[in-house]
Amino acid sequence: MFLNDVLLSLSVLSIESLKLFEVIKQTQLTNLDFDDSYQYLVALQNNLEIATLDQDFKKVQNQIKVHFL
Repeated sequence: MFLNDVLLSLSVLSIESLKLFEVIKQTQLTNLDFDDSYQYLVALQNNLEIATLDQDFKKVQNQIKVHFL
């Protein structure tokens, strides 16, 4: 079934609780809101790219690969 196939290949990434202050720091440095900064840092720390409709990520597209849908 589709759901079983998806769940088997799904990974959840997060930031260690001690590093949450880094998210706050990034909100100030990048002018992204908290949840966008969180996603940005998770992608950055895991060498990932971001696919989004959120135009706010234009602020960091020179630091990380962003695909605008």
